[in-house]
Amino acid sequence: MAGLRFESQSTFSMEPIPKGSGPQVTLDAVLETSDFFDIPRRLKEIVAHCNQLQNQQWEGSDFTQTLSRLVKKGRLQEVPVEGGFVAYVSTEKFKKEKE
Repeated sequence: MAGLRFESQSTFSMEPIPKGSGPQVTLDAVLETSDFFDIPRRLKEIVAHCNQLQNQQWEGSDFTQTLSRLVKKGRLQEVPVEGGFVAYVSTEKFKKEKE
């Protein structure tokens, strides 16, 4: 994939997302250009990952609307996890696991 440099099986780096991009653009880029959502991710993990990519200090509330939109569009699936929380996984991966 263009723009990705795989450093190990669990880490990767992407070409810089345009400076000043907000949570929505950042999440879209992560979803479209990486394997980050191939495993279920809690909101805390998503925020930490995006903050690291963009050198920001976003909070969970900055992502909830965008995550909901991605779920409604069928690009992400909510998966229940311990403690009554949800995690998010790409629907392609979710569909493969269900088969």
